[in-house]
Amino acid sequence: MAERSLEEIPVDQHNKIARFLEAQDLKEIALKVSRDPDHRFDLALQLKKLDIVKKIVSDYPSEAKWKQLGDLALSEKFDLKLTEECYTKAKDYGGLLLLHTSLGNADGVSDLAKSAAESGQNNVAFICHYLLNDVTKCIDLLCANGRIPEAAFMTRTFRPSETKSILARWKEHLSSVSAKAAEALADPEVYPQEFPNFKIGCLAQGKLEQDHKSTGLLPAKAYLEAKKGYFVDVLKGFTGGSRAVYTSSPAAAAEEIKAKLDTKVQPEPEPEPEPEPEPEPAPKPSAQPKPASVTKPADQPPTVDELDLLMEETKSPEPEPEPEPRPDAKVSAILTDNLVDDIDDDLAELDADIQGADIGGSSAVDAGPTPSLEELNATLKDLDREDDFDDLLS
Repeated sequence: MAERSLEEIPVDQHNKIARFLEAQDLKEIALKVSRDPDHRFDLALQLKKLDIVKKIVSDYPSEAKWKQLGDLALSEKFDLKLTEECYTKAKDYGGLLLLHTSLGNADGVSDLAKSAAESGQNNVAFICHYLLNDVTKCIDLLCANGRIPEAAFMTRTFRPSETKSILARWKEHLSSVSAKAAEALADPEVYPQEFPNFKIGCLAQGKLEQDHKSTGLLPAKAYLEAKKGYFVDVLKGFTGGSRAVYTSSPAAAAEEIKAKLDTKVQPEPEPEPEPEPEPEPAPKPSAQPKPASVTKPADQPPTVDELDLLMEETKSPEPEPEPEPRPDAKVSAILTDNLVDDIDDDLAELDADIQGADIGGSSAVDAGPTPSLEELNATLKDLDREDDFDDLLS
């Protein structure tokens, strides 16, 4: 029904409808409706439809689209042939270098070195020549790019027999900058004392070249075994020394590794684990018998222990002795009693004097003269002193 409705819609409106369908997550229908190649490429890429993507890229090629198709072919289908084709058309030299070196494809690395050098990708070209043990092309590539000092050091290390020729080029290159520095470069033939074991190195060079030609390029999975054959003291066989780390040559190591890779070793079956013994059940604790209660006859007399226990229960507790008062507390109590008696006497005399003054001398009892204000103040001061003394003792 939907397809019939689309036939009635103008073609120039299909792209808008495809965008709407994509927004509604209907990418399959949007891919059928869309007429825009870029939009169809994006939809097919999201849906991981390699055939449609490849057809669109073939009709409307671009390096970016070939690169995306190559990544999709490698990650989703692991189609190495299609990946190599896409990376080649996309000029993805880094991806091709990773692909060929991982597979140990020497021919692919050689072709990549040529195409990378033509495109100005000198770093990739140098790595390709170096992995193929083609040191001469590495040196030529350095010289072609004006890296004469680096070429001279590489020649001294890997091609000592060609040091004289590269030294002449280095002096010529350096003389344009400093003639004095160019004259300071030493020639191994003129100053042999500055180059120990130089002639022995030239002899070892021929042996290494033969080994490198027979070694070839190994796949990445052979690295752990192959590296053992690379750490070799090449001067040992010429000087009689004993500094070799590994005695096998790279060629012998390569042949051994290839034989291991070709032989499919069946993995040893893993031993079946022994069944674990079942744990023994823990014994249940036995119930301890309760002590039988002994019924004592009513007519049996009590024992001595029973009588002592009964006496202890009926004995009344002895009263605790009261603590004796401290000596200073006794003195304070005596002074307090005396002070209270003196105050009572003074108050009684004061009442008697007041009553005698009110009666006018008609009382039979002579209360004596009335104390003056100064005498009353003195009495109060004496009372205050006694209170202070009492506080001090307490």
